[in-house]
Amino acid sequence: MPMIARVVYLSAAAAGGSATSQFPEFFQQYLQRLGGHVDQAKIQAIRIQEAAAAEKLSIQEYLGSFLNSQISAHRRQGEILQLELGEADRLNQSLEQLTQAPIWQRPFLMASHAETDILQAAATAYQPAVPITPEGFVYAGVGALLGIFLLRSLRSIPSLFRRKAPQ
Repeated sequence: MPMIARVVYLSAAAAGGSATSQFPEFFQQYLQRLGGHVDQAKIQAIRIQEAAAAEKLSIQEYLGSFLNSQISAHRRQGEILQLELGEADRLNQSLEQLTQAPIWQRPFLMASHAETDILQAAATAYQPAVPITPEGFVYAGVGALLGIFLLRSLRSIPSLFRRKAPQ
């Protein structure tokens, strides 16, 4: 293989490895933000439970007192409380699934369970990091292979458009 080709392949591997090795750090920053949202949602849920207990009502009875009210502002508040409790459960389940997933499933689970606002906030504040964890090295290796594969794929495109000489 000529020297220039080696340099090009090495560059593609380095670029791919560098790009994909950032996923573990981004994933960690996303989890930290998601965890903060889960903590806040749990605080809200506890406050709702405490308010229900103070009225000597179950959560469902407490919500029902709002939802079945003749006053529209109270019904709206009941809907908000119901959403808060649902969000606390949903965010907590998402966090548990993401933290317990094997490293190879994390990108796929993150794509399917990502909270858009949290993902955007994490992306806005994201600072690249040097991956020195085993997970970072795995992602770097996969990215290096993807970079080489992409380069080889791009090199084969011109041959699709060449005409074969008549025989």
